Amino acid sequence: MNKKGQRLYIIQAAVEYLIALLVSGSFLATLTNELGFSDSLTGIISSIISLGCLFQLLAVWVRRRIKTTVIVYSFISQILFLALYVIPLTGVAKPVKTVLFVVAIVLAYLIYYILHPKKTNWLMGLVKDGERGVFTASKEIVSLASGILFSLGMGELVDYFAEQGKIRTAFVLCAVVIFVLMVSHAISLFFIPEEKDEEQKHSIKNGFTLRRA
Repeated sequence: MNKKGQRLYIIQAAVEYLIALLVSGSFLATLTNELGFSDSLTGIISSIISLGCLFQLLAVWVRRRIKTTVIVYSFISQILFLALYVIPLTGVAKPVKTVLFVVAIVLAYLIYYILHPKKTNWLMGLVKDGERGVFTASKEIVSLASGILFSLGMGELVDYFAEQGKIRTAFVLCAVVIFVLMVSHAISLFFIPEEKDEEQKHSIKNGFTLRRA
């Protein structure tokens, strides 16, 4: 199996996790607070995100060229995440900002969850069946460890600028960080090989289609 591909898989998973941290939890609350969202609206947005796994059912319509599709649409999804930090900086009216923010975050997670099953199928194909448990544990350890350090560092940064009354500066820095991470994520995916597995050449949708005798 491709060890280089496995290492790149671990890196992309960690980078993807760092991006997710910047658009959830306290970071998301800081954004919605700056936009003047009510607690109820913030809760609704969080609920929609938590139910996003239902979007994975739509993955049955994603067919060939899995690697290209994952790279392109992951990039689009992450651009929308980056936009969450840009929207508060624009000079448009508050209602427009609210609509743009909600549309951006819902669309970003919609794309992410639709692609997730296909991406996982592709990347886990690089790991032998008997090694997947150990590999997954190692991948999660790297992601969680880097996530803890990243959250602490970025949290301190945002809190510092917030105390200085420069929350917009913090948003700009967060947007820059997301941009660097999304480019790194795209590069790591680009260099991961795509297994020429016959099963991956067919849509999962076929599994829901009754074959004629």
